[in-house]
Amino acid sequence: MAVGDAPVRHYHFMKALLEDAARRDARDPSQRYVYKWLAQPFLRVIEADPAFRSFLNHKDLAKEFSESWAIYRRVKSLMKTLRANGNTDIALFDVCSGKGFTAVLLTHMFPGVPVYMLDKNKKMNLNHLEQLPNIKMAHLDILKDKAALPHFVYSVLQPNSVGIIAGMHLCGPLALRFLECFKFVNRVRAMALCPCCLESHKVSDVAAAAKSLDTDNYSHWTDTLLRDLPSGLCKSEIIADTGIISLKNKCILSVKHADVQLEPQDPAPVTVAAAVPHRETKRERRERQNARTDAEFAGMARRFADKWLWLPIRNCPGRYTLDEQWFCGDPVALPIAAGLSPKEAAQVYAGRQEHALEDVRDTVVVQLFADRSGGIIAYRHENGSFLLTLNTPSGFARKVEQLGLSLL
Repeated sequence: MAVGDAPVRHYHFMKALLEDAARRDARDPSQRYVYKWLAQPFLRVIEADPAFRSFLNHKDLAKEFSESWAIYRRVKSLMKTLRANGNTDIALFDVCSGKGFTAVLLTHMFPGVPVYMLDKNKKMNLNHLEQLPNIKMAHLDILKDKAALPHFVYSVLQPNSVGIIAGMHLCGPLALRFLECFKFVNRVRAMALCPCCLESHKVSDVAAAAKSLDTDNYSHWTDTLLRDLPSGLCKSEIIADTGIISLKNKCILSVKHADVQLEPQDPAPVTVAAAVPHRETKRERRERQNARTDAEFAGMARRFADKWLWLPIRNCPGRYTLDEQWFCGDPVALPIAAGLSPKEAAQVYAGRQEHALEDVRDTVVVQLFADRSGGIIAYRHENGSFLLTLNTPSGFARKVEQLGLSLL
């Protein structure tokens, strides 16, 4: 159907929005993104489609329009940067999408670019997606399952393709999950995040810190999230977007440096997902500190020891194991997961050996730290996940000898 021929069928909230826009000055800066939406030719088409009745009959339609247009602007800028870096095969991920106002806008503004909507709500009316074959929907609970988001991204991205993840008004824990996926999945090359509220138990801590810095809670929270993005991995900034109809209108934009290499091949999903580190509690931190009172850790071994909870292996002095719920990925990904830059990560290990031993069920992977402060001895399971052990110099040498191997 041609755009000009589409009969218009206004819905309750859409009609109210149009009437409100007619009364306002089109130059009103607080409504400029709404007017951008209303001026799009495709809107006339979807208005006439009964499948979009539920989509457009939204009580906060103006707010949804403003938020989705803000994300579109940021994604457009990020795509330009990635294409300048030589990335032409790009996929877009709308995280915690709701009914998909951002996804619907993106698929019309970037024809041919695959768009993925991710949300845990399975009860939403998504009939309108049947008219948009370029949008794929996946129901994921990224808060309950920390592996869900990185797992899904790897399952859909082709070896030479990259992704941009976008999220509008993600609450505290969801924003953290979002950042973890960006940091630890190399094929996600750029992100646009507008955070929202905090976790309830963190509000008082953030409020106290914000007060001491003479700033508001929301600004301090967005600054905190920005600092969580390593400068050695990506270039990041915060943009306050007054076109968003909300006081929470700060967008965090980040693009990974061009020298951050893509993985040579798709690792097992469980390996990729496990690169997201566990955020330990105070109790876990005390246990970790108490567990290593007799350790000889220094240098790089100390850096890894301070990052996660390593438990001593019984009757094996100088050897510690990492619970697989925190990290069960390839040891080569451990430096990045510990917060090192790609350049620093490339200098962590002196070498790597892999051995299939008759009396050991799993493949043994041995990696000595370049500073000789110890090393990692890992066991690769059949499903691609790893059991990692951190070793002091004496523990490393003793275990290598027990396995009948030679030092690197």
